[in-house]
Amino acid sequence: MNYDVKVVAGQLVLLSKALLPAVKKDVLNSLLLIQLYADSSADKFSRFRAWGRSQVEAQVNTQWINTYTKSSEHEMSREVEFTITALVTDYLTQILSHESRVPADAVATALNAVMQSATVQKAFVEEVLKTNPAQSTQAADSTSNVIVQVCVVEPKASIFCVDVNLLVDSALDGDLFVCPIKGESVIDRVGISVSRLELDLVEYESTRENVLAMIRALNDKRKVALKIVDVSVPPPVAVEH
Repeated sequence: MNYDVKVVAGQLVLLSKALLPAVKKDVLNSLLLIQLYADSSADKFSRFRAWGRSQVEAQVNTQWINTYTKSSEHEMSREVEFTITALVTDYLTQILSHESRVPADAVATALNAVMQSATVQKAFVEEVLKTNPAQSTQAADSTSNVIVQVCVVEPKASIFCVDVNLLVDSALDGDLFVCPIKGESVIDRVGISVSRLELDLVEYESTRENVLAMIRALNDKRKVALKIVDVSVPPPVAVEH
């Protein structure tokens, strides 16, 4: 796969290997600060819109230029079955279709790699899944809120993101990306947001030290610091003919 894979809090980030190392570092640090800033402003599971507004504010302050955004809500048919991986891949493919040739299985490969490491899985899933326990002895009373962001960073620091927000009437676990979800289990509508941003590398020079300082300051206020986590993606298995 022609991407390096990282977990940045609730984001799965695929970075083109054509990116210069210094640019990768700037991209990742700015994405980490955006997550930290938003988390310090609002709880995303209870105040998702406020959390999203804080993300946008942090994007502007870290020199990201938003060139395209589209948000929508979709009501799932009760009969349909889907996986979160397929949902993210479908929307990412749509936004990338005219600008990049990201392999259709890139996201699935990256998510599968995340699930292969207990440490990485824990760091990722804890930020994207909140399960509310049943209020009675009925397991069906449990609900799970999923907020996941997948970003692909192409050369010249162009970033394509898909955000998915949904609530289901069951208790999900670390297998939530591969286990099918029934449409009848989805509560209300599924929120989807796709966006394209570009990092102003020239302007970022003047704010780089502030970004690093703010990361340290915001992490100091947390019980558990947010970090950039490397994801090891195994090479494809050769098939003998």
